Amino acid sequence: MDGGRVHKRGRLVIEDLKVVSLLQGQPGAVLERIVQSGVRREFAKGECVIDAAKAPTAVYLLLHGQVRVQLLGQGQREITYQLLNAGEMFGELACIDNGPRTADVTAETDVVVAQIPAAEFCNLLLKHAEFAMVILRRVVSLSRWLSERVFEYHAYNLMGRICAELLRLSRAAKGADFSVTDADMASRVGTDRSMVNKLVRKIIRLEPGALHRVPRSPHFRVVDASRLTALLARCELG
Repeated sequence: MDGGRVHKRGRLVIEDLKVVSLLQGQPGAVLERIVQSGVRREFAKGECVIDAAKAPTAVYLLLHGQVRVQLLGQGQREITYQLLNAGEMFGELACIDNGPRTADVTAETDVVVAQIPAAEFCNLLLKHAEFAMVILRRVVSLSRWLSERVFEYHAYNLMGRICAELLRLSRAAKGADFSVTDADMASRVGTDRSMVNKLVRKIIRLEPGALHRVPRSPHFRVVDASRLTALLARCELG
């Protein structure tokens, strides 16, 4: 079994699944099977949802809250892989290939998930082509995202990787304000908190008007993405 406490279980209903973007437009038979086979679980902030050291047993649909997908280095340094919000799925890759989990998942806030047994998830893929195609598109999207991250690590210096991450967060927020602490950014780009703070201030100085940060807070807004992109180009490694 993955993380969580047994007494935080409950029954799923169709209404719970409306927030999950991957299930929108899916036939009723798919939703009914998820409700019948799955369980509603709650995790408090800081609780482990998935322990990478344990064998995969389920796929998760995030119904409420936010989770952090992270890896631990040999020295126990945390490396943030993704922050996922309500409506997203996680844990499916290990259930598809029956391989080991590759990352821990921790509740960043109080969260509610729909937990689907791995065997039932695979049965849905085999029996419902529409559902299988949605999951296939998701896997392709994840592959593209990973390729982008690998490219950035090889192509840009540290300031460039911060610029790239800020642009990515802005796109996800659809141009609105977003929050990322220095510690979180450090774990995303592979450095420490003090270096992030120093380089963010340098970015604002080099490209005034491109990036706004609320003083003494984690709140950002990319004001002019084209200027931040131009700075990113100047951060390419020679």
